[in-house]
Amino acid sequence: MTQLLSRLEKEPFQTRSSKSGLGISGSASSQWPELNDPIPQRFTTEQFQRMWDEEILDHNKRYELIYGVILEMPGNPPHRHVITRLTGLLLRTLPNNTEVSVQSNIDLPSKDTRPEPDLVVIPLENYTEQRYLPEDVALVIEVSDSTLRYDQSTKLSLYSDVGIQEYWIVNLPARTLEQYRTPFEGGYKSKNTLEPGEVASCLKYPDLALEWWEALPKEAPAESEE
Repeated sequence: MTQLLSRLEKEPFQTRSSKSGLGISGSASSQWPELNDPIPQRFTTEQFQRMWDEEILDHNKRYELIYGVILEMPGNPPHRHVITRLTGLLLRTLPNNTEVSVQSNIDLPSKDTRPEPDLVVIPLENYTEQRYLPEDVALVIEVSDSTLRYDQSTKLSLYSDVGIQEYWIVNLPARTLEQYRTPFEGGYKSKNTLEPGEVASCLKYPDLALEWWEALPKEAPAESEE
């Protein structure tokens, strides 16, 4: 099902983490603060990197810096499993001159934002820097369960505003693939939702026939009625 999108409605997440005194929000699934909310401290990318290098941030956890707020990202087993399976499917399906990067940051001109998508697809023919710039990126993918609302609002607007041409969300609760294409300010012009059995292609690779549903966790068998 394809539909035209206007500016997507952003529904902020308001519950605060106990770490908010450091400007760190807890799970991005339910604790995203409104951007105009009072936050004790917002961080720059330089400060964020220094906190990581000096191990102020726990290296056993994953973080993103979004609009000056450090978000601790969830890493539950189903989420990790789908990322691993989807990476394998992409590597087997995409052309050889394509890189698939797992949970690596995109280098933005912004001084207060460093997103770390679950998967980034980079065509290598135009890639010369040892970093990922928005103009190098063919596709960004987020695998979403507890972070679904965040990925459909805040992350979607962020990726569109920096010019990411195509953004996919693997919607684990619905077992669908959401494809967003053609960015404009605050959103994407089109959305296509795929069900299991419908192969996925993308703008950069129109001949791609990705059986993305093979990466989903197996559905629990229905309980029989006695």
